[in-house]
Amino acid sequence: MKMETTKKAIDSGKLLRDYCEKKRIYKAALSRKMGLKYPTMLLNLKSDTMSINRLIEFSHGLEHNFLQDIAAQLPEHYTTDAVLNNNHNEEISALKQRIKELENENALLMKLVKG
Repeated sequence: MKMETTKKAIDSGKLLRDYCEKKRIYKAALSRKMGLKYPTMLLNLKSDTMSINRLIEFSHGLEHNFLQDIAAQLPEHYTTDAVLNNNHNEEISALKQRIKELENENALLMKLVKG
């Protein structure tokens, strides 16, 4: 399968830099937490590519799913074999049902108050 050259590459170093900036994580602190030498840490943050395993290490170290951040940048029509969490959909449905029940209850109470 040939990839179109117009597809934008994802800069994993920028992804990490942006996260650290947003969360105010110092490079030296991240270096210590990850058990990496400071120059190695800088190389990772400056590099536009890194191995998936290294990115997973950062995900574990920072307790943030960088792979999900990358997946969110891909087109929605792409397929996946990942099991999606449908708990949110079930919770939304239950909440919608509860709203309907409360609206009916409210309408009944309004009739009683007026009548």
